[in-house]
Formats: sequence, C-alpha cells, structure tokens
Amino acid sequence: MNTLLLRSFAAVVTAALSGALGAQSLTGRVVDPNGLPIAGIEVDPGSGSPTAITNAAGVFTISPLPADSYDVEYLPAIAAPWAARMIVTNVVGATNVGDVVLQPGFALSGIAQNGAGAPLTSCNINVYSQSGEKLFTPHDGSDLAGHFSVTVPAGTWDLRVQPPLATTLLARQMEDVVVAGAVNVGVVVLPAGHAVSGTVVDQTSLVPVGNTRLRVTDSVTGERLLITNDTANTFGAFSVLVPVGMWDVDFEPPAGNTHVGRRKYGVVVGGPLTLGQVKVKNGALVSGVVNGPTGPVAGADIDILDSNGSKLFSPRDITDAAGAFSIAVPTGSGYRIRVEPPTSAKLVGKLTAPVSVSGATSLGTIALAFGAPVRGVVTGAGPEANAEVLFFDAIGGEVIAVGNHTDARGVCNTFLPVGAHDIDVRPEEGSYFMRTRGQIRIVDLRKRVVRFQPKPKTLRCTLTAFGTPTVAPGGTLLADILIDNRTATPLPVLMDLVVTTPSGPEIPMLTGVPLTTPTVPLSLVGTPIVVPPVPTADLGKLVRLVVRFRDPSTQEVLDSATTAFVVE
Repeated sequence: MNTLLLRSFAAVVTAALSGALGAQSLTGRVVDPNGLPIAGIEVDPGSGSPTAITNAAGVFTISPLPADSYDVEYLPAIAAPWAARMIVTNVVGATNVGDVVLQPGFALSGIAQNGAGAPLTSCNINVYSQSGEKLFTPHDGSDLAGHFSVTVPAGTWDLRVQPPLATTLLARQMEDVVVAGAVNVGVVVLPAGHAVSGTVVDQTSLVPVGNTRLRVTDSVTGERLLITNDTANTFGAFSVLVPVGMWDVDFEPPAGNTHVGRRKYGVVVGGPLTLGQVKVKNGALVSGVVNGPTGPVAGADIDILDSNGSKLFSPRDITDAAGAFSIAVPTGSGYRIRVEPPTSAKLVGKLTAPVSVSGATSLGTIALAFGAPVRGVVTGAGPEANAEVLFFDAIGGEVIAVGNHTDARGVCNTFLPVGAHDIDVRPEEGSYFMRTRGQIRIVDLRKRVVRFQPKPKTLRCTLTAFGTPTVAPGGTLLADILIDNRTATPLPVLMDLVVTTPSGPEIPMLTGVPLTTPTVPLSLVGTPIVVPPVPTADLGKLVRLVVRFRDPSTQEVLDSATTAFVVE
C-alpha cells in the first residue's frame, strides 16, 4: 500500500514539474518598422539556452526556458540588411514579447592597420550614438586582413576602433559618421603609443590629488586623442599612451574638489616621457545657477576671467539640466564670470560684476533675457568665414552675443538686447580684408539683418608656430612669417615685433623697423625668435607673439598677426 502511495505521489510530482517546465517559454514575432515579418532571424537568449530561428511569419518560440532574466539577442545573418538588437527580457511562465522591431541596417566598414601599414586582426569595433549609448554590433572584430564590417541603422554615429589586447597601440575614434547607406571609412591607422607618466600633486603641500582626469589634444589640429586609463589613481599617479607628436595635456581634478584644473601646452612626445610632479593650485568653488525667462538654462558655457581679462582654464564649465555650475578657481579678487547660453536658447549672455573669492562663493541666480535675432553677413571677394562680429553697448561694454562667428557662408546668427550697439567686424587672421565697423539699433525683438563688406588690405601677413609650444625663459621660438604685398609696386612699411602678456603692457622686441616689401609673397619659414623675459605672474600662461606692419606716413596698422606660446 505504501509503495502504491509513493508511486502515485512521484507521478504527481513528475507531472507537475513537467507542466511547470513546459510553461517556461519565450515567444514573439520579429518585424520591420512597417510591421512586416522578417524570417531567418536567430533569437539567442544566451547562457547556453536553446535558440530559435524566425519562420516565414517572423514568429519564434524557445521552450523550455527556465525563469530568469536574459540578454536576448536578435541576430540577422551576416550581411543581411537588418541591424541587430539586444533586449533584456524577464522570462516568467509563458512569456510573449510581442513584436520586436528591427531597423534596416547598412554596412559600416573599413580596414584597421598599424603605422607601418600592416593589417590588424582582432580589433574590436564599437559604435556609439551622439548621446554616448553603445550600439549592439555582433561580428564586430577585424579579420586577418584588418577588414571590419558592422551593420548599423541609418543615423549619425561615432565609430571607435579598439586595438587588439596586449599592444601599445591606441584606439581611434571617427566622430559624426553619417550613415544613410553602406559607408566605407577606408584605412583606419592605429598609432603606436608611448607611456607618458607622472603624479598630480598639490602645488604647496605636494599631497597627491587623486582621481584627476587627463585629456590629451593635438596641439596642431585640436583633435582630441582617445585614451584609456585616463584617470590618475588614488595617489595621483598616471600613465597614458600617447603617440609621437606635440600635445596639450589637461589635468581635471574630480568634480567637487577645490583644486584648479591645469593645462600643459606643447608637450613633445618622442618616446616614453616622465612629467614628474604636475602641480595644481588649491582654490575654492564658485557656483551659481543660470536662469532664463522660462526657467533653468542647461548647456550654458561658463568662463572665468581674471582681473586682467584672461580666461582661466576651467574644466566642467557647462551648466547642468538645473542650470547649475560649480568651478574651482584660485583664491583672489577681480574675477568676472562670462555666461554664454546655447544659441538655441535665444538669450543674451552676461558678464558679471567683479567678485572676490576667498572661500566657497555662491553667485546665486544669474538671470538672462531674450534677445532680438540678428543675422550678420560678412562678404569680401566672397563669403568671409570665421570672422568675429563683436557688439558693444553705449558705454563701450561688450555685449555677450553667442554665435557671433561667421560660418562658411559668411553668416552668423546671434541675439542682442534692446539698445544702440556699435559693431566691430574682425575677419580671420590671414584674410585679405580689413576690419570694419558699423552700428545697429534694437527697439524690439523682431529679426534684423546687417551686412558688411570689408575693404581689401594693401598688405597681408600671417604668423604661425607649430602648435602651442612651451618655451623656457630666454629660449627660442620657431615661427613662420608670411608678408604678402597686395599692391603692384614695392611697398615701404614699418614692422613691430612684440610679446603681449595677460598681466601688463606689450614687451617690445623690434619697433618701427623699416622694410620694403616685394610684389610677391615673402615667406620666412622657421624664423628663430628669442623670447624676452616675461613677468613671473605670466609664467605657465598663454602669451602671444605679435607682428605688425604700419604705414610709415600715417602710422596706420596695415595688418597684424599673432601666435600663442607658453613660457615655463
């Protein structure tokens, strides 16, 4: 009797378990954006679970499947015109996920090579949205020939090629890749890196400033280098891989830390490099909230200007969603805060009154007002791109007008407050056209258009150095000077060569040197210029070498050009 009871109980348990297992399943349908079924899609929950292939109706069923949370992958065949998806799915009982929509996909391909032109196998290919979200891209490794191809939806993406593991190669990122069909980005060269190391410490106490973030930018092109392990450890020590070249290296103490960010200009890397102790000042946090007529202003750029009007290096200087900012600055007086709202906000920026900073300083609410839309058009022989259009109020104060640099069409769009404004149009250095001035009166918030046609120069000059070099006191700066006489006859001029610093007047090097410029452009490449002594307060700051050419009769400046460098 007991045996019969035990057998009956076992049968009941077995049936119950079989029913429970049968109830654990995953079902759904894979469709295109129009709701049409897609056959042949592999559905893989991972973790060694069974997989399924969608049928002609786009339907799949996976059973049995234990109750759990799965990263379910929807995998088109290689080269199929669909972008894969991965969806986190909780399976409890008979789970039906309904319609899973796959977007049409396009091949994003290229070839990964090292600096010697050899193909790189096993590179990892990552694709990111403009908000930084990583796309799911299976089959994203490079093959033996360095070829890679991933399928992505239409859109604008950032493509990152990660080097194989255990190499000293650097990743490359191609930003704003527009995909509307198959795109081949060609050869992507991953440069060899050299270790740049050091320790971030407090300038006075030499105590390490841990968790400082590093950013590395090409001094010549301004391109940001994609580096891994970009944060110093708890003891302030860092080591990053950087290719051969000249680089600007930013040191950004962690958010909320009172240490001030620092930029080292013109760091030359030719092999492994030790920077030693990188000293950062301890200061105080300056905070505030930017509001417009409709509420907080997110994405406003906050610049800190010292008593000389020089812009401090200030990382994390963009307002958050609540319009708030908090920036570490050295203690001192005479600081002014320049607020530039995003152009889309249609607001006028603001420059605050001078403030003193001796400890944590709250500026409270900085209120911005709507402005009248003003479209500026600057035309010389054609559109004048990169011209700066400055506006000044009745007492000569600069109006903080965002979007005031012309685009390739010679057009800028900005916003101005009600009132009369003087206008100063400054073509880009090296332009064939002179500065010009104008006026505008704003009486309401209706749109205005102002047009400028600068006069041509009789003499044009340019002055460039390689990147933003760092020069030792009394050292030599190599610069390229171009003198371009735009007249049909030799032109007598006076040449000045000076250095301008943030803290004081110009430092003259050559004044009123008489020259007769030829009728063909004169290029002086790699001209050695001995740097004069600069005030101690300006060491480590941007200073500028300026070349000017004047009319000997009228003393009028015919043209001038500048290049920045650092004395340290």
